[in-house]
Amino acid sequence: MAELDIHCRRCDTPYPEIEARTAAHDDNLIDVVVTCQNCGLTLNGFISLDEMSVVNPEGEEQSDD
Repeated sequence: MAELDIHCRRCDTPYPEIEARTAAHDDNLIDVVVTCQNCGLTLNGFISLDEMSVVNPEGEEQSDD
């Protein structure tokens, strides 16, 4: 899990982690869930894989496929 550098808008507690998985209704979407461990506020959003950028590991060449 990745740590977030943001705080809950309800109680100002730092969000400890983010959860991401394939959306149940569309496997071209990532379902992102952020839950405050202090007050329980839950944020949910979807990210389209088509809108994401390709990032290569440092030193690896990008292919022209």
